[in-house]
Amino acid sequence: MMRVARTIAAVVMLGAMSAASGNLAPATAVVPGAVVPYGAGDYRYLQVSSGDGSPTFSAVGFDDNAFSVGDAPFGEQAGFGCPLVPATEWSSNTDLLVRRDVSLPAGTNAVVIRIAVDNDVELFWNGTSVGSFQHEGCASRDSAEVVIPDGLLTAGNNVLAARASDRGGETFLDLEVTANLPPDCGSVTTDTTTLWPPNHDLHTVTATGGTDPEGDAVALAVTSVTSDEPLDDRGDGTTIADADRDGLPLDQVQIRAERSGNGDGRVYRLNVVVTDSAGASCSTLLSIGVPHDEHRAAIDTATVDVDSFGSTSSLVVANAEPPMPSLNGRDEADAAPAANAPPAQPDLTVPVGGASTHLISTVPTPPEPPSTVTSPAPPEAITAPAPTSPVVIEKQQGSSQTNRHNPPAPFSHPSR
Repeated sequence: MMRVARTIAAVVMLGAMSAASGNLAPATAVVPGAVVPYGAGDYRYLQVSSGDGSPTFSAVGFDDNAFSVGDAPFGEQAGFGCPLVPATEWSSNTDLLVRRDVSLPAGTNAVVIRIAVDNDVELFWNGTSVGSFQHEGCASRDSAEVVIPDGLLTAGNNVLAARASDRGGETFLDLEVTANLPPDCGSVTTDTTTLWPPNHDLHTVTATGGTDPEGDAVALAVTSVTSDEPLDDRGDGTTIADADRDGLPLDQVQIRAERSGNGDGRVYRLNVVVTDSAGASCSTLLSIGVPHDEHRAAIDTATVDVDSFGSTSSLVVANAEPPMPSLNGRDEADAAPAANAPPAQPDLTVPVGGASTHLISTVPTPPEPPSTVTSPAPPEAITAPAPTSPVVIEKQQGSSQTNRHNPPAPFSHPSR
């Protein structure tokens, strides 16, 4: 009965082919987004008795050196007039184990396996079973498909494996893998790469570029901004934070034209993500410098990574009280302290990732010790000649006190 059904199906299929003037795609046609087309080569395969073969043949680390190398489709025609023609022999009433690598760039999604099989097949992706399917009659493309969960995808090589089983008659197996490939971030840039002068103002920066291999529209987003200097350090003003995105489109961010007067320039690092309309994405890291001097590029201290939006990452920076305002009232980055300015806080050093970074102490500055003079000096002390030693001061103060509170006795001549 099955053979009769197959014969009828073959006659109907041949009639449809004749009416369409043979309008069937060739076995090696690549549809848009196909990373493994029907009829692909480089499969590793092994024919075994039904149910035999290593149960771990689909695992990523499986040693398939004993497998042969061949091209799809696999199968054997038995004279039923089925239109799809095998390229590599697979005998009836046996199982066929196949494996191949599928290379995917990072950010790929929407991976789909489509199947042409006669009779049964179980599919695996990176060692995980993703579905079993049956098909009666002549094999036809896209008779079944399975979507691979994004969580099973790996950037780089993935292992596609299948166990195909035949229950008599003709055999056939061919697979196609399509994927939504990520955009290309190679053309992503910003509308500026240098901020000058370092006047502490916020400047709006816009990310542009990015292309998609399938021609989809892309959207850009600045997802993080870090720099190689603390948010607030000596000689860079008193501004926190140094990046802001409030009210801006996702492809824009504001960053502050600021750098330490004691360093080699500040480098901001912007992480930009490009996403296509189907959700695949790529990312890139772009740099914007604030030079120490106008004609010298800023140098990136790669071991320091500070969140410019306000929180800290690899660098610990904290202020328990507002920083000391600039002595010239303009908060100049390179202002030198006045001769009578109080001493700066201790410069503590914290090792971070093999580099030394500054930690601004959170301990409040202790009050200045009281003056050694606890009461206003009497008028005599102000107008009197400067004392020559502490001892003379003590005697003069004592004399002043004596004259005020214990006047001397009336004058009398000494006895002879």
